[in-house]
Amino acid sequence: MEKAGVKHLFWMQDGSNGFATKFPLKKLADFRGKRIRASTQMDTFTIKDLGGAPAFMGGGEVYMALQRGTVDGGISSVTSFRDRKYYEVTKYVAEPGFDYGIYAGLMNLKKWNELPAEMQKMILAAGKDTQGWARQEVQKMDKEAMEELKNKGMEIYFLPKDEKALWRKACKPTEDLIIRKSGELGRKLIKLAEDVR
Repeated sequence: MEKAGVKHLFWMQDGSNGFATKFPLKKLADFRGKRIRASTQMDTFTIKDLGGAPAFMGGGEVYMALQRGTVDGGISSVTSFRDRKYYEVTKYVAEPGFDYGIYAGLMNLKKWNELPAEMQKMILAAGKDTQGWARQEVQKMDKEAMEELKNKGMEIYFLPKDEKALWRKACKPTEDLIIRKSGELGRKLIKLAEDVR
């Protein structure tokens, strides 16, 4: 990042993402022929790998698209499903924790270098504290959101280990793309992600 003129200060985890759908999503074959909202380029690759048809759109458009049947489901965080009232237009949540959004706290490197060393040290320490605090808060919010979604009548489904392995295998083309684009660094990141699972 510093080669690009940016100072990385901390990581910020978003909530756990899953699929909110109008149909039960329990097997890889259930994706076939379904239009699934994607919010990132990586989502579009993943949905294609899983056999669905990605529909790229912003979060504010999804409720109406679900209501009108323009899409059959979407990827987002369980807190978004709750806050955007997806329980009114979908019935199922599949595999919360399928992925996580990660954001970076960044600063212009030139401005960073102009700061006194003591201030830099304080900012990095605050970033580290914020990173740990935010992770705990996100986990708490995810748990609360899933309980609220259940209370609103949504069915939450976690994939059994053998089905999860099939989804993972289906996503191999996207994994290979990451490695082709980022080389050894991408390979290391994928290995780290595998170790956490």
